Amino acid sequence: MGKYPSPSEARRNFETGVELAKEKWVRKAKAGAKDYETWYTGFANEIYPIIATLPERTGDINENIDNRCKPIANAIHRLSLTYRATKLEELARKVAPVLAR
Repeated sequence: MGKYPSPSEARRNFETGVELAKEKWVRKAKAGAKDYETWYTGFANEIYPIIATLPERTGDINENIDNRCKPIANAIHRLSLTYRATKLEELARKVAPVLAR
C-alpha cells in the first residue's frame, strides 16, 4: 500500500470498520431504545389526552392554529423543558463525584 489506499483497499478498510462497529452500535442502539421508550411513554401520557380534547378543524386557519396547534405546541414545550432538566440532573449526578475529588 502506497501513500493512499487503492479503491479495493479503501473498501476493505471501510468494511472492516463497519464490522468492528456493529457490536458497539447494537449495544448503543439498544440502550437508546430504552431511553426512547421512557421518553415516549411520558410524551404519550401528556400529548394523547390533549389530542383527544381538540376541537374539529374549521375553515379558519388562525382559529385552527389557536385551538388545535397551540395546545400541542405548549405541551411539547413543557415536555422538552422537563426532559432537558432531567438530562442536566443526570449529568450533574455523574460529574459530582469527579468534581468532589
